Amino acid sequence: MRVVVDTNVFVSSFFGGIPRKIVDKDPDDNKFIECAVALNATYVVSGDKSLLGVGEYMGISIVTPRQFMEAIKD
Repeated sequence: MRVVVDTNVFVSSFFGGIPRKIVDKDPDDNKFIECAVALNATYVVSGDKSLLGVGEYMGISIVTPRQFMEAIKD
């Protein structure tokens, strides 16, 4: 399993291509979606409300830390 954790650290757009526009309320959060897609991540773990509002993108679940811990508990 691969996981991207939003730590509010700048992630540059070195993945190339046209940036995805997924998070309308806070376009700066799109970099986390880009990173997760590029890494074939299963989860993005975040406390950011705009990012959490997306919920799921291309099979990637965007969840709170608590939701993530519950999901991997078993």
